[in-house]
Amino acid sequence: GTLKGAAEEEAPEVIPFVDLRDDTRYRESILTMHKLGLMTGTDSPLGQVFNPTSFMDRAQFATVFYRLGRLHTIKNPNSPSEDFCRFSDLPKKEWYFESVLNSCKDGLVEGYPDHTFQPTSFINYAEALAIVVRTAAQFSETVKEMLDRQIALDTLEERDWFVKYIETAKK
Repeated sequence: GTLKGAAEEEAPEVIPFVDLRDDTRYRESILTMHKLGLMTGTDSPLGQVFNPTSFMDRAQFATVFYRLGRLHTIKNPNSPSEDFCRFSDLPKKEWYFESVLNSCKDGLVEGYPDHTFQPTSFINYAEALAIVVRTAAQFSETVKEMLDRQIALDTLEERDWFVKYIETAKK
């Protein structure tokens, strides 16, 4: 056999977040999301943290799906207009500006009727599910067809805005 030199030995895994311990729930999923570049954590006085038990806000969630779309090159033939994606509470100087704007242009996120995005508000289940389904529809013709059928039903009957996403996800 051959002996491994010091340079050939497997390097220990570098944990990118100071708050990620060996017994952290979902540790492997968190590390995978980081390796894919989907989640980078946040700065803290202690170093880079993940905050695995905290809630995500709308800007953070939109950023994850924007990055996912960039891994797979989303092409939205029905891209909303620039005006549709102009949110009054989306300052250009914020870290999430490009991600939210491009997620909107890709058809993954939408704002509120008052033309706000509310980037620092926690995302609720319906909003998160809508983004997941819209993203899945970009990658799967079957999901796109199911969502299109649900959207058509919206014109026939009065339903809450999120029903089409829940019904598509159930299928």
